[in-house]
Amino acid sequence: MAKPLVTEAMVFTAATELQAQGRTPSILQVQAHLGMGSFTTIKRYLDSWHAQQAEPVLAEAPPALAEEGTRFVRTLWATAQTLASEQVAQVQAAAAQQVAAALTAQAEAEAAVVRLETEGEAREQALDEHRREAARLGRLLLEAQAQAEVAAQQVAAARAELARQEEHGRREVAQLAEAVTALQAQVTALVAQGKGA
Repeated sequence: MAKPLVTEAMVFTAATELQAQGRTPSILQVQAHLGMGSFTTIKRYLDSWHAQQAEPVLAEAPPALAEEGTRFVRTLWATAQTLASEQVAQVQAAAAQQVAAALTAQAEAEAAVVRLETEGEAREQALDEHRREAARLGRLLLEAQAQAEVAAQQVAAARAELARQEEHGRREVAQLAEAVTALQAQVTALVAQGKGA
């Protein structure tokens, strides 16, 4: 079953919710918030979200002040805008430094994750190879055991045949010995008869 894909809208929503909680959205936090998603996909969408957040938003003058149109109000508003812009610029500069530091740390974390994932894949491949080798050795062991059983049966049969042949040889030797004894007796008798004549 295919894993559900993380969309840009899901990443934007998660980042906005994390920001509303006073937390700086990062790849790890967004991934934990969503409970899924790859680092590459989340990083691409989160970069787009950061880019949108970095776009300047100009404050509009209140409608009442625009309608009055008095020079005093315009001057006051311009001064306020200038001060606000300066403050925003300062805040943005400080935020940019913090973002740069965070991005550096994030890049280091991503590199570490990629390295760990690569090492994990290498270990998994090595484990698969060990499993295949163990299975192959297991098959060889079974074959060797089967061959050993056949060899044992053949040895037992050969021993039985040898014992049978030895018994048969002993009987033949005994018969030959009896025949020799009989012949010797006959020769002795014939010799005795020859002497008596």
